[in-house]
Amino acid sequence: MRHLKKRRAFGTAILAGASQGGVLTVELGFRALFLDTSGFIAAVPAIKDVSSIEKSIKEKRRKDLKGCLITGDKDPYYQKTLELAALFEKEGIPCQCIVKEGMGHFFPEDFPVLLEQAVEFILYTTGRPE
Repeated sequence: MRHLKKRRAFGTAILAGASQGGVLTVELGFRALFLDTSGFIAAVPAIKDVSSIEKSIKEKRRKDLKGCLITGDKDPYYQKTLELAALFEKEGIPCQCIVKEGMGHFFPEDFPVLLEQAVEFILYTTGRPE
């Protein structure tokens, strides 16, 4: 994160959480409770119902919010996470979805590297990810 300090990125709020906290960060971001928030990072989000998040997006649309989902293909919530990523795509919300092969519902060993990638995406990219 040293190079982020050099780019003077600090002072910008990004919501982050894991498991149920990951779901909460997404919901809070779109409910516009934190208007100075640039985005959210949800690690292995325990998504049970994508429709509740969809409702938050449609009711309190934050057009400036970007996000990053970090999940594993062995996570029990993997399919719901992919559904959420597809919803963001459909709604035109820039969101990077990082899938770790073979990972279940836990933090990946390279989480610090993934966190840095997520922060860079939220702060320094425009539009949708490639």
